[in-house]
Amino acid sequence: MLEQLLQFLGRVHPLVLHLPIGLVGGLAACELIALVRRKPIDPPLRRTLAWLAAASAALAAASGLFLSREDAYSGQTLDLHLWLGVSTAAGTLCAAALLSRGMHRPYAVLLILSTAVMLPTGHLGGTMTHGEDFLFEPFRDAAPHVEPASPGVSMYRAQVAPILAARCANCHGGTRHKAGLRLNSPEGILAGGDSGSAIEPGDVENSEILVRLKLPPDDSDHMPPKQKGQPTAEEIAIIERWIAEGARFDGGEPVPVVAEAAPAPPPPPARAQPPADALERLRAAQVHVEVADPQTGLFWVSFGAAAGTTDAEAAALLTPLKDCIADLSLARTATGDATLGVIAGMTELRTLDMSGTAVTPAGIGSLQALANLEELRLTRTRLDDQAVEAIRSLTPLKRLFVWNAGVSEPALQSLRAARPDLAINAGAEPAEPVGVEPEFALTSTAPVPGTVTPAMLEPVNAVCPVSGAPVDLKYLVVNENRVVGFCCEKCAAKFLVEPTKFTVKAR
Repeated sequence: MLEQLLQFLGRVHPLVLHLPIGLVGGLAACELIALVRRKPIDPPLRRTLAWLAAASAALAAASGLFLSREDAYSGQTLDLHLWLGVSTAAGTLCAAALLSRGMHRPYAVLLILSTAVMLPTGHLGGTMTHGEDFLFEPFRDAAPHVEPASPGVSMYRAQVAPILAARCANCHGGTRHKAGLRLNSPEGILAGGDSGSAIEPGDVENSEILVRLKLPPDDSDHMPPKQKGQPTAEEIAIIERWIAEGARFDGGEPVPVVAEAAPAPPPPPARAQPPADALERLRAAQVHVEVADPQTGLFWVSFGAAAGTTDAEAAALLTPLKDCIADLSLARTATGDATLGVIAGMTELRTLDMSGTAVTPAGIGSLQALANLEELRLTRTRLDDQAVEAIRSLTPLKRLFVWNAGVSEPALQSLRAARPDLAINAGAEPAEPVGVEPEFALTSTAPVPGTVTPAMLEPVNAVCPVSGAPVDLKYLVVNENRVVGFCCEKCAAKFLVEPTKFTVKAR
């Protein structure tokens, strides 16, 4: 619970960080105006503004300190922003305290210093949020400088790295790495992020970075976000060629990945796009619509937020899109067999969810013409055993969900016997456990009290390279094929951030 509370307090930072900017800046402006006009600010008002500015700065610094514990940001920019923010808070608090004691000159000096420190603090915060070139980006050339690949220079360094630096590094670089992904180095690219691998060398179709780049700009998974600068078709083609040729990072000519020759898949058939007003009518009726397959342009349509939809309304909304729907959910709506009559004409439909609707066996039978229907959900409906005959005739069907649908167990058994290829989920528990865990045995490898556990690794040094204190064998780190010892956990952490900064003295 404490960890969640600290995480919440950290995420308050974007809500409060502008308060000290306005209050400290406003107080400094008021003091300057009062000095020019030779008319002092009312003392009670002055103290109130000073303490409000100090309190807001302290709140922003504290919340920023908690936010820095998360993994989304790291690096020197974060450290500098953090300590400048703490300095601003400390300066404003001291200034307010000095003013309350009537020490006006020290107060003025601290207010000036706090205001001056606050400016780079805000700039560094903006750099972490919007990218390193955010402030001067309007004056720079938006297109990345891509050189032609030449012998001895890898395609990654000459062409791919500049594109990633210009289009992706603001959110997936050294300072900011959203979703745990860094695209500013070969190690970061190969490590991937929260969604898995970013690239699959030699496999263009399954490389996540290309999948995201080729999604429609309005898709929530499209990268970069549509409000950011978008890569050109030529830049995407360069990344695609690099991955297809093995995604090499080293110098020299890239070596293509040799794979078994396979016939090229046929291009998807050309389809007429649905009218734009038809999509708008669906969205206006609180119906969720999004592209399910970018390659074919087919849609996923869900009436989850439009439970009151009737047969007539569903027919009017779905008819213009009947050739473009791959996944349709009408669960818990007031629809029935009349809507199934419209659905029977959806030749590209793969998945249909009619759970909680008024469908009947006769309506299900009308779906026989759907040659691509693979999954059907009929849970919480009022069917009977006659539905089994209708379902049996749906030969392309691979998965069926019918728990609480009114179909008896003997009828389901007959359907399983007639259609062994059909996976039927009727909500029943399996006759036997799916798996059994081995017996849990408690063991202990802890040393006997009073004994010292022998170290498995021997450090090359006897003195901590950070503090100069004797090495504690509990804190060992392998760095550059050698074991380095430290006196405490904090020293080991400092060393790992910048190993080149410290000298390891061998025994």
